[in-house]
Amino acid sequence: EPKPHGKQCDQYHNCGCSYTRTTGIWQTVWLERVPETSIESLRLTPDFDAGTLSVEVKLRGAEDGVLMEVRVFDEGKEIVTSTNPAVGRLVLSIPNVKAWNPDSPHLYDLKVRLVREGQALDEVGSYFAMRKFSLARDKQGFLRFQLNNQPLFLYGPLDQGYFPDGLYTAPTEAAMLFDIEYTRAIGCNYIRKHVKVEPARWYAACDRLGMIVWQDMPNGGKPVGDVTTVLAMIAGMKWDDKHWLERFGRGDESNRLQYYTEL
Repeated sequence: EPKPHGKQCDQYHNCGCSYTRTTGIWQTVWLERVPETSIESLRLTPDFDAGTLSVEVKLRGAEDGVLMEVRVFDEGKEIVTSTNPAVGRLVLSIPNVKAWNPDSPHLYDLKVRLVREGQALDEVGSYFAMRKFSLARDKQGFLRFQLNNQPLFLYGPLDQGYFPDGLYTAPTEAAMLFDIEYTRAIGCNYIRKHVKVEPARWYAACDRLGMIVWQDMPNGGKPVGDVTTVLAMIAGMKWDDKHWLERFGRGDESNRLQYYTEL
């Protein structure tokens, strides 16, 4: 059944633009012992215009009587503290906002702790940036990319994310960082990550080093072949989302829904 499948083909040899088949674990894997009631994940969403941060915590285990303590740090100094029931969404006001941009990739640190009846149950650390990506039309009516409400020309490479000694996996931390640092050194401000989702460590490095990421969605649908692909590019063929062609594997509604779910 057609579905988003990244770079891989289903054969052992190259398959045009679907690349070589690979197998095995290539993302980060670990085991961690946690309390019965613990923090499963965080969703941190900045509102640059309002100067606020939305904090959503997903819990494992019972939520009754659990409080969430959130502390925000700027260069090691605690600037915001809040304690609320560990359900729903918490919105924090960030004083004297320091904007993130490629020339000044400022990051705030965050600590979240779960407490019940004065006893600490779990604690995790994270970080966030105060930034806003948007689109706006210029005086001539052309749509322009904006960072923090200011026009920014995106300049950078399409990055396949391959390594000669690890394929999809960077062999070392230094190897992973080298690609990002070199991209900055040659004057780029963004990386278009092509049809691959990197480990979270890679995205964190981009945040820290001042690199914007344009994330491609994995491939999907049916193979169309090199001839069709080249002809479509030469003819400038484009379809909007109302014209599904069974030839390209998007005629099935469940296939489209799966694509949007993963996106």
